[in-house]
Amino acid sequence: MQASTAPTGLPVYVGGRIAVVRLLLLSDGTRLRAGVYDQVPARPVLRLAGADAENGRGLSLVKALTGGRWWTEPEGGGKVVWVELGAERDVPQ
Repeated sequence: MQASTAPTGLPVYVGGRIAVVRLLLLSDGTRLRAGVYDQVPARPVLRLAGADAENGRGLSLVKALTGGRWWTEPEGGGKVVWVELGAERDVPQ
Protein backbone atom coordinates (compact mmCIF):
# COMPACT_ATOMS: atom_id res chain seq x y z
CA MET A 1 0.00 0.00 0.00
CA GLN A 2 2.65 2.56 0.97
CA ALA A 3 4.71 1.68 -2.09
CA SER A 4 1.83 2.66 -4.35
CA THR A 5 0.39 5.54 -2.32
CA ALA A 6 3.54 7.68 -2.23
CA PRO A 7 4.46 7.57 -5.93
CA THR A 8 0.89 8.19 -7.10
CA GLY A 9 0.80 11.41 -5.08
CA LEU A 10 3.78 12.78 -7.01
CA PRO A 11 3.22 15.29 -9.82
CA VAL A 12 3.87 13.90 -13.30
CA TYR A 13 6.13 16.84 -14.15
CA VAL A 14 8.68 18.59 -11.95
CA GLY A 15 10.08 21.84 -13.31
CA GLY A 16 8.87 20.98 -16.81
CA ARG A 17 10.58 17.57 -16.77
CA ILE A 18 9.16 14.12 -16.26
CA ALA A 19 9.57 13.22 -12.58
CA VAL A 20 12.10 10.61 -11.48
CA VAL A 21 10.77 8.30 -8.78
CA ARG A 22 12.77 5.54 -7.09
CA LEU A 23 11.44 2.86 -4.76
CA LEU A 24 13.86 1.55 -2.11
CA LEU A 25 13.11 -1.58 -0.04
CA LEU A 26 15.15 -2.75 2.96
CA SER A 27 14.38 -5.66 5.29
CA ASP A 28 16.03 -7.46 8.19
CA GLY A 29 13.47 -10.29 8.14
CA THR A 30 11.24 -8.76 10.82
CA ARG A 31 10.84 -5.19 9.60
CA LEU A 32 10.42 -3.66 6.18
CA ARG A 33 11.53 -0.15 5.35
CA ALA A 34 10.24 1.30 2.12
CA GLY A 35 11.46 4.60 0.76
CA VAL A 36 10.19 6.60 -2.19
CA TYR A 37 12.55 9.17 -3.71
CA ASP A 38 11.32 12.10 -5.77
CA GLN A 39 12.90 15.27 -7.08
CA VAL A 40 10.67 17.61 -5.09
CA PRO A 41 12.59 18.95 -2.06
CA ALA A 42 9.46 20.07 -0.17
CA ARG A 43 8.33 17.75 2.60
CA PRO A 44 4.87 16.22 2.22
CA VAL A 45 2.11 17.78 4.29
CA LEU A 46 -0.50 15.77 6.18
CA ARG A 47 -3.90 17.13 5.12
CA LEU A 48 -7.46 16.43 6.12
CA ALA A 49 -9.30 15.62 2.90
CA GLY A 50 -12.98 16.38 2.58
CA ALA A 51 -15.42 13.53 2.02
CA ASP A 52 -15.71 14.38 -1.69
CA ALA A 53 -12.02 15.21 -2.27
CA GLU A 54 -10.27 13.22 -4.98
CA ASN A 55 -6.83 13.52 -3.36
CA GLY A 56 -5.15 14.49 -0.10
CA ARG A 57 -5.43 11.16 1.74
CA GLY A 58 -2.03 9.63 0.97
CA LEU A 59 -0.17 10.57 4.15
CA SER A 60 -3.23 9.87 6.29
CA LEU A 61 -3.24 6.32 4.91
CA VAL A 62 0.52 5.95 5.39
CA LYS A 63 0.26 7.21 8.98
CA ALA A 64 -2.62 4.85 9.78
CA LEU A 65 -0.98 1.79 8.23
CA THR A 66 2.45 2.38 9.78
CA GLY A 67 1.36 3.53 13.22
CA GLY A 68 2.99 6.89 12.48
CA ARG A 69 6.40 5.39 11.61
CA TRP A 70 7.23 7.50 8.56
CA TRP A 71 9.77 10.26 8.00
CA THR A 72 11.54 12.20 5.27
CA GLU A 73 15.21 12.71 4.48
CA PRO A 74 16.73 15.14 1.97
CA GLU A 75 18.44 13.34 -0.91
CA GLY A 76 20.17 14.70 -4.01
CA GLY A 77 18.07 17.84 -4.43
CA GLY A 78 14.85 15.95 -3.62
CA LYS A 79 13.74 13.78 -0.74
CA VAL A 80 13.04 10.22 0.35
CA VAL A 81 9.83 9.48 2.24
CA TRP A 82 10.43 6.40 4.41
CA VAL A 83 7.92 4.11 6.11
CA GLU A 84 8.60 1.22 8.45
CA LEU A 85 6.41 -1.83 8.90
CA GLY A 86 7.02 -4.44 11.56
CA ALA A 87 5.74 -7.93 12.19
CA GLU A 88 2.09 -8.98 12.06
CA ARG A 89 0.99 -6.33 14.56
CA ASP A 90 1.17 -3.79 11.71
CA VAL A 91 -1.15 -5.73 9.42
CA PRO A 92 -4.67 -4.22 9.50
CA GLN A 93 -7.29 -6.69 10.69
